[in-house]
Amino acid sequence: MPAFSTLSTPDLFTAATRLYTGVRDTPGVLDALAPYDYGRDDVTDGLDLITALRTTIGQQATEDAEQRTATAAASAAADAVRRAYARHRTLARRKHPRGTPGYSALALAGDIPGGDSDMLADADRFYATLEGAPDLAAPIRNLPASAIDAAQAAIVAASAADATQTRETGEAQRATVARQAAERVLRAEAAELAEAARLALEDQPQLREALGLLER
Repeated sequence: MPAFSTLSTPDLFTAATRLYTGVRDTPGVLDALAPYDYGRDDVTDGLDLITALRTTIGQQATEDAEQRTATAAASAAADAVRRAYARHRTLARRKHPRGTPGYSALALAGDIPGGDSDMLADADRFYATLEGAPDLAAPIRNLPASAIDAAQAAIVAASAADATQTRETGEAQRATVARQAAERVLRAEAAELAEAARLALEDQPQLREALGLLER
């Protein structure tokens, strides 16, 4: 008799489908199960559990794919900001070296944060400061107002992509939990039915075979 608690998911589908359809379609099985409080509605419910698991697996696959796409998009958007920020920060340091008011105002000490969220926050402050202080931006080569505007637009896009990635990650996690729950229920219900059928059909190996419950 299959151990429903340890079957792989594909084997679970095969064994559970054989069990429930066998109970439904094999003459005499439902009658034998009646003393164990199993009826046709229970078989229908079991088949519905199989369908539900297939559905949640499909939903999980979809959410995982969307999460991967969102993660790639967020990473690409953050990388674009990081490259521009690193270049502009280097240019700013040439015109506002250590010890000058501009060096302090633009927070040019230290390195760019490694994490994307912290980097975006740093970059946002850097460009906002330049936007509000044209006298700091003017001496910096290759950093006109249009470049500052473009960088700020890229930060907004990267922040939006990060928010989308966070949302998609949450949805993927919820889909995984739903799939795991559906699988646990099917395993438990199929195992219970299989045990009842094993007892009810103890002296009828041909019927147990129809349900896939013969001992290996």
